[in-house]
Amino acid sequence: MNIYNLFDDIVFIYSNETPYILEKQRYFEKRNIPIQFLYAENDLDGWCSLQAIQSAYNNNSNTLLIFKDDFIENSWFTEERLLKSIEFMQNNIDWDIFCLGYSLFYKSFWNYSKVTNDIILHSPSQFNVICYTRNAMKEILDNYEDYMGIITYEEYISKFIHCQTYCICPTLFDNTSHRNRFLVGFQYSLTGIKYEFWNKYIYLLIISIIMFYIKRTIISNVSLKNKKIDSNQNNNFNDFYQQLLR
Repeated sequence: MNIYNLFDDIVFIYSNETPYILEKQRYFEKRNIPIQFLYAENDLDGWCSLQAIQSAYNNNSNTLLIFKDDFIENSWFTEERLLKSIEFMQNNIDWDIFCLGYSLFYKSFWNYSKVTNDIILHSPSQFNVICYTRNAMKEILDNYEDYMGIITYEEYISKFIHCQTYCICPTLFDNTSHRNRFLVGFQYSLTGIKYEFWNKYIYLLIISIIMFYIKRTIISNVSLKNKKIDSNQNNNFNDFYQQLLR
């Protein structure tokens, strides 16, 4: 069974600047992914996704998966974790957008809710492998004209439409120019920390920083006073010594 059968449409968006396009083509063929290639002459801040979304919506598709041209599997990718994402989308009716590849640190990390050990409710940025429901497609197409050319597509998706966005964490796909396993693993580790604990940790960290600077200021002032005292004592001694010489 092909785990990508959940999606009615799967699109790969590429341009003249797409790196390793033949390598990407072999990637899809090897995994038997029924991909459609969509050429985008100008990305226009990510808005090229609109063409794929409009086409899928017109074809009465209920689900759409888009691969951007800079995607690459990272070390956290496994068939099992991809299947977990697919099963979540199959068994839940409240998701609108699901991100398989993204950058969690690009915007505020703290606006997330943990759903399972692998899935969080979060609107990330710099996404390059992303799934849409028909409801999300409609929401995007109904409102984009007021924002296109003013903000980026990612900002529009994250802030100006009303959709439930989920992510697999750690992300399964990286950007080819931002491959960093440490950061991916670190962001995953942070999602295991409960809000209450993290808020307490941040509070203690802030207090520690404040105390450090207070201590540093006190030590600096004391050192300055000691220098003045030593300087005065030296001056007094020099005056006394000069008087003796006279």
